Amino acid sequence: MTPVAWTIGGSDSGGGAGIQADIKAFNALGTHGCSIITALTAQNTLAVSSIEAVSIPMLHAQAKALLEDLPPKAIKTGMLYSADIIKETAKLLSSIKAFKICDPVMVATSGSSLTSTNNIKEAFIKHLLPQIDLLTPNLPEAQALLGIKASDSQIQEQSYIEGLATKLRSLGAKAVLIKGGHNNDLFCNDYFAQDENSFWLSGPRFDTNSTHGTGCTLSAAIAALIAQDYELKDALVIAKAYINQGLRTAKTIGKGHGPIAHGSWPEHFSDIPILISNTMAKLPIETWQNLKAFPDCGTEKIGVYPIVDSSVWLEKLLPLGISTIQLRIKNTNDSETIENEIIKSIEIAKHFNCRLFINDYWQLAVKYGAYGVHLGQEDLDSTDIHALSKANIHLGISTHGYAEVARALAYKSSYIAIGPIFPTSSKNLSSQPQGIENLARWRRTLPYPLVAIAGINLDRLPQVIAVGTDGIAVISDILNDKNPIARAEHWIESWKHHDHSNMAVAKPLR
Repeated sequence: MTPVAWTIGGSDSGGGAGIQADIKAFNALGTHGCSIITALTAQNTLAVSSIEAVSIPMLHAQAKALLEDLPPKAIKTGMLYSADIIKETAKLLSSIKAFKICDPVMVATSGSSLTSTNNIKEAFIKHLLPQIDLLTPNLPEAQALLGIKASDSQIQEQSYIEGLATKLRSLGAKAVLIKGGHNNDLFCNDYFAQDENSFWLSGPRFDTNSTHGTGCTLSAAIAALIAQDYELKDALVIAKAYINQGLRTAKTIGKGHGPIAHGSWPEHFSDIPILISNTMAKLPIETWQNLKAFPDCGTEKIGVYPIVDSSVWLEKLLPLGISTIQLRIKNTNDSETIENEIIKSIEIAKHFNCRLFINDYWQLAVKYGAYGVHLGQEDLDSTDIHALSKANIHLGISTHGYAEVARALAYKSSYIAIGPIFPTSSKNLSSQPQGIENLARWRRTLPYPLVAIAGINLDRLPQVIAVGTDGIAVISDILNDKNPIARAEHWIESWKHHDHSNMAVAKPLR
């Protein structure tokens, strides 16, 4: 069943922003869009020349018609124009079970005011904000809501933006995304804050005059994705990629600020932002943008990639011709045992010229000269990324969705693991299986070597290889087999006899 999202806002006669932009974004991302129009505007790419609000009865009539037939899973609000419309919209939102996003539209890209009176802010804070799950102001809107002015130097500081988000959340919004399009910087850095889950999204800044409707489109894209049951953090990444795609491909329309382009699902690598967690943000964002890339894995494909828990398995499997293997010790907490296992495993791997990745224990991997380290998302914050980079060690990172991929991109790792592809019993995972379709999408999007993981067996191997996967992590299908050596040999032969022409063998410097 096609998901439904609503937009509540003004109509833009120029077609670049407002309801028109929202519906375009909904449709492009696969969600059916419905609209409740709050005001009609006469505008083009140069200015807004006239605004006429709809009557309150007409506002209610639109909502009633939609509720009877097309209930939403997500709602976004844009230009609400007057205090009365804000109050009535807040009442409506309080009666509907849906995820609610507010883009506090106050000024058009052309500079024209989109509000009617000075009591807008008070009505907004008192009535609307308590109903909102996500507030998406740009920097001027955030300052206007808080009654704050700052110097140009202040607004360039990460701590200043983070402080604004904290203050906005104290007014009632459950989560805040402050858009960075108004900062004078080489990158466009957006800040998201929600309880303990806060991070920056950083992407390229585009030299274009076609920026009309970016704010409307971003919030609409988020609503479209939430309606499809994407987690909020993943929806934010995809929506920013959609905006980047629209800015990058926008054509000149009109004499002023033309609209951004509306295309399809974003699959261009350069459009995907990097995600910088609060812990990572202790270093300046520019540090992550300019981070040295980790070494690539060479021209030999990763191939069949067993994940084992002891050096005994390396002794069994490496003589078969396995070229890449991971040691993941989870059955003991004894530090001496762990260290000895890592030392022995590194020696065995070097003897067979095998690329050994040590899971989690990055200090020991560096100390004893392992080929690489594999880190889960939960391990990244406790890892000294500069120590790893200085050691010239290879790095693999696990991901389970768009936000985690965006975070992996910040580290410029040697490969990215995508999973779970299928349901698995090897590890308890909260994320849903990504499936072959999403794996194929990642292959189209990312020029990094990709390792598919979770739930893959010999029956599923051909379709996983067919999308262009560079390596396939395997655990239970080999280790739990009654004859694991024969099973591993079968895996190796199956890998060799399939077409690998779609694979990436190296990653670019971002």
